[in-house]
Amino acid sequence: MKREAWEGRYTIPIPMTAIADLNVALSDRYRLEREVGRGGMATVFLAHDLRVAIKVLRPELGAILGGDRFLREIHLTARLRHPHILPVYDSGDASGVLFYVTPLVEGGSLRDRLRREGRLPPAEAVRIAREVADALACAHGQGVIHRGIKPDNILLESGHATVADFGIARALSAAGADQVTQAGFVLGTPDYMSPEQALGQEIDARTDIYALGAVLYEMLAGEPPRNALLTSTAPELPAGAGPHGLASAVARALARSPADRFQSAAELGEALGRAAVDPPAPSVGSRRMAIAIATLCVLVTGAGIWLLLGRGTARHPAGAGDLRRGGGGIPGLVSRRATTGVLPHRGRLPQPLPPGVPVRRGAPAHPRPPGRHPGELVA
Repeated sequence: MKREAWEGRYTIPIPMTAIADLNVALSDRYRLEREVGRGGMATVFLAHDLRVAIKVLRPELGAILGGDRFLREIHLTARLRHPHILPVYDSGDASGVLFYVTPLVEGGSLRDRLRREGRLPPAEAVRIAREVADALACAHGQGVIHRGIKPDNILLESGHATVADFGIARALSAAGADQVTQAGFVLGTPDYMSPEQALGQEIDARTDIYALGAVLYEMLAGEPPRNALLTSTAPELPAGAGPHGLASAVARALARSPADRFQSAAELGEALGRAAVDPPAPSVGSRRMAIAIATLCVLVTGAGIWLLLGRGTARHPAGAGDLRRGGGGIPGLVSRRATTGVLPHRGRLPQPLPPGVPVRRGAPAHPRPPGRHPGELVA
């Protein structure tokens, strides 16, 4: 068959009934509009993706930010490409209404899950925190600081984390804290704000590290480190909340001074990776139980030894061979100076010889009963 005839055979338009069926099957996500191309193996349609999220800023906030500043910051963060950073599809200014478009994440936010479950298993909390740390490392490497990490903008899809809202935080920072707060908006959330951010001081990537430490604390403890800004030391996780190295990693991330924290998100992620393979830290109750069990074992063992030695003393009265006192030494030991009539222990308990029984060196004084192994004890 000639090439032209073969290709022409497969350029017949798809029947309208098939297109209608396809529209029904894809209606939850796509809407087919029109055909834009046809080849020997497939037909290409222009379609609209309906499953997107459009975030629209409140008009008073948009007026403070200004369309130009907002779009500039959104375009900058839209260049971030990372599996755990929510991509920005589009943005715009519709007569003063500022918006941007992202994929719709069906799984909800980390905040939603914490409301349902209270706290997460340590292994899962560490995995989510490491994914966020990886996303922050990518953004920090391109000069972008989030400034607002919290459970609300950590989205979950199939259990994996995606960080959202890089652009808004950056635009708010560029607008200036004074203008934003005068309009009644708060920059940051107190439970997750670093001390330097709360004081309005200059911030860098270590502010995001502090916020992620606070989020990890909440995933493990069931509540954020409240009043952390009012204390001079970093908050500590409750006993038994996770592996040994995890508590120290959280405490370092929450250090009041940026110089005492992890100096990069990548360093925090590595520390969490090491903590994830450590054995769980025992709680105070677990340690007390272990001590009690060990003490009980010692007492039971000591009582058993005492009973055995007591029976041996009662069984061998004085003068029947010095089994009780080995020449004034340790009870229960046989003295070599008082072994007249007593054989050395060869896998059986030593027994006194009957009078007149000859003893041959190297041979057992008592014949072994049939079927007994030489190592068995004979009472």
